[in-house]
Amino acid sequence: MKRWDFYRYLINKYLKKSSSILIIGASSDEIKLFKNEKFTNITVGYFDDRELIDLKKIKLEYDFEIHKVDARKINFENQSFEYCLTHATIHHIDLPHLAITELYRVSKLGTLIIEGNDSIVMRIATKFGFSEEYENSSISDMKGGLLNSGLPNYIYRWSEREIYKLLNSYNPNINHQINFIYSHDFKNAALEKNLYKKIVKYLLSKFLYIIFLFFKKQKNLVGIFIDKESSKKRY
Repeated sequence: MKRWDFYRYLINKYLKKSSSILIIGASSDEIKLFKNEKFTNITVGYFDDRELIDLKKIKLEYDFEIHKVDARKINFENQSFEYCLTHATIHHIDLPHLAITELYRVSKLGTLIIEGNDSIVMRIATKFGFSEEYENSSISDMKGGLLNSGLPNYIYRWSEREIYKLLNSYNPNINHQINFIYSHDFKNAALEKNLYKKIVKYLLSKFLYIIFLFFKKQKNLVGIFIDKESSKKRY
């Protein structure tokens, strides 16, 4: 399932159409997706003022609220939104764990996070240079890296155990209900300029499709839904 199909599947599976939703770091493509899927109560949090230009342009076509938000210290009260969501944003933050607990704090019913999966396959791919450890490819016009700067960010990938440890430490009185859903999305090998890498990436992608049929948790994308509505107190 391609990244945007995966995104569409997750928001329709876990989020209610009329609920209040805070999206951290949303691109114009994300906003269009939510509106096309008939979500009606969207608030977008942006970090860098340079993002505001594009958001104002798309706001002329789609109705949503805009607020400047630092994911490390979200400027909303506890449970201000029924759902909080972020996609491919946390690995650009210098304190990724804090960002997750902030999203958790501000949401009432659930938190949805779409990020890279810290699988054995991805570790091997990174070691041999088929996937980035530091996201040089995201840099354009001295932005897109760490905290949207020109410095390439480390790509922080997540495991199920790490999410449980984080939330159990943050709120130990709750038996957290968390759903993990896996998918894969590879860059088109045909876009690779180096012929050797193009051939290897093409063959590797075919091999991984077979691996993923049997080992679904080895895929490179993970959707993390923290279901606060179903979570119960321990004591």
